[in-house]
Amino acid sequence: MTGQEKTVFISYRRDASKYLARALFMDLRAHGYDVFMDVESIDSGTFDTIILNQIAARAHFVLLLAPGSVERCVQPGDWLRREIEQAIALERNIVPVLADGFKFASYSEYLTGKLADLFRYNALEIPDNPMYFEAAMTLLRDRFLKQPVDGAIQPTPSADRAVVADLIEAAASQPDPTVEQLTAEEIFRQTLSLPADDFNGQIAGYTEVIRLDASIVPAYYNRALARYQTGDMEGALSDFDTAISLRPDQAVFYYNRGNTRYRLGDLAGALEDYDAAAGLHPDQDVFYNRGNIRHRLGDLAGALEDYTRTLELDPDSVAPYYNRGLVRHAQGDVPGAIADYSQAIRLDPDNATSYYNRGLARRAGGDYEEAIDDFTEVIRLDPANVNALQARGDAWSDSGDPGRAIADYDEALRLNPDNAAVYRNRGNCRFQQDDLPGAIADYSEAIRLDPQDEISFYNRGIAYENSGDLARANADYQEYLNLGGADEDTVRGWIQENVSRMQSD
Repeated sequence: MTGQEKTVFISYRRDASKYLARALFMDLRAHGYDVFMDVESIDSGTFDTIILNQIAARAHFVLLLAPGSVERCVQPGDWLRREIEQAIALERNIVPVLADGFKFASYSEYLTGKLADLFRYNALEIPDNPMYFEAAMTLLRDRFLKQPVDGAIQPTPSADRAVVADLIEAAASQPDPTVEQLTAEEIFRQTLSLPADDFNGQIAGYTEVIRLDASIVPAYYNRALARYQTGDMEGALSDFDTAISLRPDQAVFYYNRGNTRYRLGDLAGALEDYDAAAGLHPDQDVFYNRGNIRHRLGDLAGALEDYTRTLELDPDSVAPYYNRGLVRHAQGDVPGAIADYSQAIRLDPDNATSYYNRGLARRAGGDYEEAIDDFTEVIRLDPANVNALQARGDAWSDSGDPGRAIADYDEALRLNPDNAAVYRNRGNCRFQQDDLPGAIADYSEAIRLDPQDEISFYNRGIAYENSGDLARANADYQEYLNLGGADEDTVRGWIQENVSRMQSD
C-alpha cells in the first residue's frame, strides 16, 4: 500500500463521539496510517482552507456515526454535513463506522440531500462489548481501508502544512481515552436514544455520565433540558450554569437558561441571557423571546424592534405579528396594530384571538362596523367567548344601537353571570333607552360583584337623580368620591345642588 493510500480523515460529532474517535485515531496511527482528526473547533474563516483541503488530501474518509451524530445535519452550514458532502464530491473511500447500534433507517429524516445515499456505503459496526474493539479495528484496516479511491488525491497546500501538522500533533498528544471516559460517552449516546418524553431516564443517564466524566458538557446541558421538562427549574438552572461555565460560547445554552430564568420569574436575568444569545448567534427564537421579556418590562420600543427582527428572519410566523400588534396598539399606533393583526389572520385565519384584538384596535380607531365584523368572527369560531360578546356589545353601543348591545350583554351574562363590567355596560344601554329601573338594577348588581367599581356608583347616582331619588343619588356620588373618582368639583356641585333641591321641596 502506498503512502497516499494510508491517509485517513476521521469525521465525527464531538459531542457524541470524541473519545471513540480518539480511540480510532490512536489505533490507526499505531498501525502506520497518516490520520487527520480535528480535536479543536476551527473558526469559520479557516474552515474551507484547512478542513476541506484535508479531505482532498486523504484517500479514506472514516465517518463515525452514533446516536447524536446526525441530528444536526439538517441545519444549514452544519460542519459534519459539509465534511460528508465534500468527501462524496471528491469520491473518497467513505467508511461509515457505526457505534451503539446506529441504524441508517432510524435517522433517515436527518440524512437529506446527498447524505441520503450514505446507507449505500459498506459500513463497519463496532460491537458494544469493548473486548471486540480491536477485532473491529483489524477489520477496518485489513478490509475497509484496502478499497480503491476513485477521486484524485490532492497534496496539502503549502500554506496549510504548518497548521495541519500542529492539529495532528494536538490530536496525537492527547492521552488514550480511559475506560471511564469511553463508558461515559457510551452511556451518553445511549441516553440520547431514550424516548423523547422519558425525562427521568434522561436525568438518570446524564447523571451517570457526569459521575464518570465531569468534562462532557452536553451531559449538563441535556440534563438541564430534561429537568426543565419535569418542572425542576432550580436544577435546570444549575446545570445550565455549569454548561455555560465550561463552554461560554454556545448561544443555545444562554437561550435555554434565559427560558428557565423566565419561568422562575427572573425577567432581568432572562433578558441578560437573551442578550448574550443574540450576540453569539442572532436567531428568531432569541429575538422573539427577548421581545416578550421587553414587552413585559414595559420596554415597548425594544419589544417592537425584537418582533420586527424576528419577522425579518421568519416572515411567516404568526405570533410575532400578533405580539407586535399588541405593542403598536399600546403605543397608540392603531393602523400599525391593525396591519399586524391582519397579517396574523392571513397566516392563521382560524385564530380567534387575532380577530378579537383587531376588533379592539378597530373600535379604538372608531371603525365600529369592522370591529363588529371581527367580534362576530370570533363568536363564530368560539361561540362561548364572553369577551367577544362583551366587546361586540360595546361596539354596538358605540355605534348607537343599544338594543343589539343588550342582546350581546344578555348572552355574555348567561355564560358568565359574575361579570361586573357587563352589568355596568348593560346598565348604560338601558339608561340610553330610558329604562331607569333596569339601569339601576344592573348598576346595583355590578356594585355587588365589585364594590370598588366607582364608575357604577357614579352611573347609578345619575340614574337615581334622573328618577327623582336625590338622596340615593347623593349617596352614590359620595361613594364615588370616596373611591377616588375624578371630577371631584363637578360631583360635589351636583351633591350640593341636590341638597338644595331636597331642602326646597
